[in-house]
Amino acid sequence: MRIANSLKTPLLIPVFDRPESNIKMYTHSLDSDTIKNNDGKLARIDLQLINMIEDAQNKLKSKNIIVEKKIFMNGFSASGSFVNRFAVLYPEKIKAIATGGINGMPILPLKEFEGLKLPFHIGVDEIEKFTGNSFDIEEYKKVAQYIYMGELDENDTLPYDDAFNDNEREIVIKVLGIDMKDRWKKSEEIYGKLKINAYFQTYSNTGHSITQEIEKDIINFFEINKN
Repeated sequence: MRIANSLKTPLLIPVFDRPESNIKMYTHSLDSDTIKNNDGKLARIDLQLINMIEDAQNKLKSKNIIVEKKIFMNGFSASGSFVNRFAVLYPEKIKAIATGGINGMPILPLKEFEGLKLPFHIGVDEIEKFTGNSFDIEEYKKVAQYIYMGELDENDTLPYDDAFNDNEREIVIKVLGIDMKDRWKKSEEIYGKLKINAYFQTYSNTGHSITQEIEKDIINFFEINKN
C-alpha cells in the first residue's frame, strides 16, 4: 500500500486460496501444479489475474482515470515467485517488476541449459501449452526487473514437496546448485549473459524480510520506470 501511495498509482491486490485438499498447489507462488490446474475456482489463476487487471483498468477508464496498459508488479517470498513466473508467461503485459525473497533462484528464461530441459517453473520449456504462444525473449527483455534478497535469508523452499517435486528439485540442483547463495550467483550470471533487463541486489544484514531501505529502493525503481 505504501509503495502504491508513493507512486500515486492504483493498486490491485489479488487473493487466491490455497486448497487444503491439494497442498502441492502452491497457488500464491504460481508453481507448476497451480498453472496446470483447469478445475474449480482455482482454474488457471494466471488467466483470472489477467481478467482482474483488465476489469480494473476498464472500471478506472469509466471514471475517466486513464492508466497505461502495461503494469507494474511487486511481490515478496511466494508472491515474489508468482510475479517472477507470471512475467515469463505474459511479458507483453508488464512494464516492470520487483521480486524479492525468491530462494535465490528466479525463473530462468531458457528452455534448456546444457542439454537439460527446464520445465516451468524452473524455466520456460513448453509454456506455450499454457499461454498459446512460445516464449518471447525479446519481449521479456523489455520488462525492467529488480530482483533482491537478504544476505542472511535462509528461507529455502527447494527441500519442500509443496514447492518442488523430485524431478524439479533434481534439475535445480544440477543447473544452479543446492545452496541458495550459489543459485543466486549462477542465476545472475545467466541473466547477464542473456542480457535480460534485470538488476540483482543483495542486502547486507538482512534476512527474509522487507526493510525500509528495500521499500525505498523499490519505490525508486518503479519511479525510474514510470516513463
